Amino acid sequence: MPYDYFFPTVKLRLSSRTCKTCGLYHASAKSLNRHIENVHKKVNTHTDRKVRPVRVVARRANELMCIIQNLDHHDVEWLDENDVDIPKSEH
Repeated sequence: MPYDYFFPTVKLRLSSRTCKTCGLYHASAKSLNRHIENVHKKVNTHTDRKVRPVRVVARRANELMCIIQNLDHHDVEWLDENDVDIPKSEH
């Protein structure tokens, strides 16, 4: 059983980070998407949409640490630059 199952703040994200094909849990959406592409050889339709963050907190290489609004709380995650929708004025 994944460690994250015991944290109430993570419960809302468990289903979105679990592979629908094999049931394997991943700690991040990025890891889940990589798993689906490499193991199941198909593109996850969830990644076709770009994420519009509340705020970009940090940058490294080709990744951005973004604050994302999820229902009634905020979530912080590293995302590929190509997966983030940032208005041109914020670049």
